[in-house]
This record gives sequence, C-alpha cells and structure tokens, in this order.
Amino acid sequence: MRISRSILREGLKTVLQYRIFRRKNGREWVQTGRYYSSSGDVTAEEFLNSIRGHWSIENQLYWILDIVFREDECRVRTGNAALKVNILRKMALHRLRKMKMDKKRVSGTGRMTP
Repeated sequence: MRISRSILREGLKTVLQYRIFRRKNGREWVQTGRYYSSSGDVTAEEFLNSIRGHWSIENQLYWILDIVFREDECRVRTGNAALKVNILRKMALHRLRKMKMDKKRVSGTGRMTP
C-alpha cells in the first residue's frame, strides 16, 4: 500500500492492516483485509481492542434487529417507510433496554444489566 506524502504531513502516524479469515459455505477459507489509520501513536494491541469493541457493538445491535425484530424479512420498500420502520425498531429496542435497567434498579440490586 502506498501512502502519499501529503497524508503523512497531515499527521498520520499509524496505519494498520487488519486481515480477517473466515470460512465461506463451510469449506474454503476466504481472506479479507481492511486498513485503519490514526493520527495517534497507537499500538497494534490497542488498535485491535478498538476494532473488536466497535464490531462487538455493531454485531449485537444488528443481531437483535435481525433475530428479534426480523428486520431482514421486512418487505417495506416504499418512499420513506423503510427509514421510518427502522427508526421505530431502534426506539423500541432503546425503550426495552431502558425498562430492563429500570426494573433492575427497582428490584434493589443497585446494578444495571448492560
């Protein structure tokens, strides 16, 4: 990968290539790669923790939207309807999580569930 000098002058300090190996159709291994950059002095381990944290949050949200709300099966396609339904799902999810936390507070445990 080539990095132009103008990018380096703007403060780029760290570039990380992140390779992902996964099985496709349960048989062959497929490799994909992504590049991440930072203006900070970041170690590979710190980058990895940040990347995993990001994808963990993303995967949890989309898993819930797909499994609980069956988002992938939704056939809403007209006008702004898909966007509005998506917003309603996320509002419902937020409310359900808040109710779960409120219930824990009331029960006297003093701890909230994530």
